Parts: sequence; C-alpha cells; structure tokens
Amino acid sequence: MKGSRVLKRFKNMQRIAMSVVLLVVSVAVFAQYPPSPNSLEKYKKIDVATHVLQYKLKFKLNFKQKDYYEDDRIVQIGKQFVKDYSGIIFYFDSLKTVNDNKGLPSPSIPHPVFNYEMFNDFKLGVSKLKYRMDLNGGAICYTAQLPKLNWAFVSDSTNVVLDYTCNLARTHFAGRDYNVWYAVDVPLPYGPYKFYGLPGLIMKVEESTGLYIWEITSMQNVVQPIYEYTYEAEQKSSEIEAIKAITRLRKNPIRFLEQLGRHTYIKGTDGRFRPSTSIPNIPDQEYEPLEKY
Repeated sequence: MKGSRVLKRFKNMQRIAMSVVLLVVSVAVFAQYPPSPNSLEKYKKIDVATHVLQYKLKFKLNFKQKDYYEDDRIVQIGKQFVKDYSGIIFYFDSLKTVNDNKGLPSPSIPHPVFNYEMFNDFKLGVSKLKYRMDLNGGAICYTAQLPKLNWAFVSDSTNVVLDYTCNLARTHFAGRDYNVWYAVDVPLPYGPYKFYGLPGLIMKVEESTGLYIWEITSMQNVVQPIYEYTYEAEQKSSEIEAIKAITRLRKNPIRFLEQLGRHTYIKGTDGRFRPSTSIPNIPDQEYEPLEKY
C-alpha cells in the first residue's frame, strides 16, 4: 500500500519523542490544527530575491465551512526560484528560534494556515514543496510538475488592486476555474502559488466557487537571500503518496495523528476528557483540496 508508506515512516521517526496533545473539540465536528513552530537553525541559501510580494489568502477547506481561514503569503522572486510561504508560520518559527536559544517557551500558531511552502522553478517547470503537517507531525517533502496554464483574456474588464489598474484573465487549473487580475504596469509574470505566465504581475486570484482567494497587499524591490530551511521530521515522498497523506490528514486529523503516535484526548459533551482511541466512530470531514487530482 503505497499510500500508507509516508505515515509508517513518520511514525517510525517519531517514536522517541511522542507527546500528549490535548484537543478540546466536539466529537461531531473536528477543527483543523496549525503546524507547531519549528526552529530555523538549519538552512541553506539557494537564490537572491529581487522582489518580495505579500498576499492575503482567504480559504475554506469545504463548502460547509462558514468563515474563511486566513494566511499571509510571502512570495520572493529570485533569478531561478519563486518561493511562496506562510508569513504566519515563519513569524512563529522565528520566535521559537530566538526563544529556544534563550531557554524560553514559545507560543503556538493560533489558527489554521495554508501549510504549503514551495520553491517554483518556472524554467525547469517543477515545484519543490514542503507541507508542514498539523501539530508536531513533521513535514512532507515532494516535487511536482508546474502546470502549463492556458489564459483566456477578457476585454473591457478592469479592476483596481493596490492602486493599480488591472485586467482580467481566466484559466482552468487542476479541476478549478479562476478569475485572475493582473497589472501590466508591473512587468513581472508571476503571482501566488503556481500561477504565472501573464503579461504583468498577478494581483488577485479568485477561485470560481469562492473557496480560495488571494489578493496582493504589498510589493517591494529588494536584494534579499532566499533560504531553504530544514524542519524536524522531514520525510521525502512521491507526489502521489504526499497527496494521499495530506488528504487523510485533512479528512480526519484525529485518526491521522494517532497513526503518527500522537496521544490525543477529546472533551465530550459531559466535560470529561477521553482518549481518542476510545471513540470508535470519528467521522471524516468534507475536504475540498485546492488541486482536484
């Protein structure tokens, strides 16, 4: 069973340092959990950024989710790589790095974020991804092919984003339709996630059902190193195995964490805490992945 290999390898790597995670959740509806902060002591410089963009990402993991999760996405544009990562995760990782050196405790990330960190090489057409698993689940590392996006340009449709007049283009990618606003006055063919190839910087991306929305909030010209960090419990995987593991995590984080060796406790309606393993039927949650494979 190839789809279970990632879980087995994670479990073997983490037997030495299993922790008790206290989850105050309802048996009927389980929340999503952010990754735990990680030290940034291990890194290597892979490129130099000439531009740094910041996007606000609003997203929902299914159609029943009422409120959006939000993340601050940082996009560094270098000569070879375009790195896209969570500014929120990076802030708490940086705080943990400082506090660890001082012997101080570090706060947890307060809410779910978009767990992907990616290094897009548009010349070679590949993306190197690291998916930060919930809580202390480690990181899945894998490589994927970048899409060849076909753009349909919409005439007489304009919008103003960050004081720039933007034109509209549409594309279909991985089972979803997108409206994309780009600014020809900023001659950069890039944007958030895996979107690229327009005659101007991508300023806003809207998925047609409203599940995923990116909008630029700032841009800077810089000379800034692009680093690749090595996180605890990293595990290399094929793209197929990584997608299967991430899907299982998103559909049932409690059962997934159990398979990683996490001791989780659930608070029932009577106020008592019980080990999750004592609850026989924990239903899967609905999950709408960004890319429908």
